[in-house]
Amino acid sequence: MFNFESGQILFKKNFNEVEVVLDKTYTNNIVVKITASDDVNINLKDITNSYFTIEKSVNKEITVHYIVIESDS
Repeated sequence: MFNFESGQILFKKNFNEVEVVLDKTYTNNIVVKITASDDVNINLKDITNSYFTIEKSVNKEITVHYIVIESDS
């Protein structure tokens, strides 16, 4: 069995980056997959076991869907 969570976040128009605080606690490294609702470039900036930061390249409101999966070791 593995530890994971998924969700979505509304990325407001006038923001270049947003921090997503994770609901679960992870002790091992995590893998994060992000997908934007529109055809825009989004990148992961910081990834820790309690949060990650997403940045975008355009001044447009988008929804970002994410899934976080904890590694086995």
